[in-house]
Amino acid sequence: DEDLAPGRLAALWRGEIDDPAPTAAVIGTAAIALQLTDHAKTPAEAQALAELLWRRRVPGQSARP
Repeated sequence: DEDLAPGRLAALWRGEIDDPAPTAAVIGTAAIALQLTDHAKTPAEAQALAELLWRRRVPGQSARP
């Protein structure tokens, strides 16, 4: 789907666009990863942590380490 095209996701990360569907996809994927890597014990905890990380990101800063 066009909503999840790489360029669009990069723009979402940088804060250039605000779109609920791709934002939910990014946060949901992060939540799954957090739970699978034992950074969260429950799906609710993983979701809350992923949402916190999304809010604390620095738009415009690369997501790469």
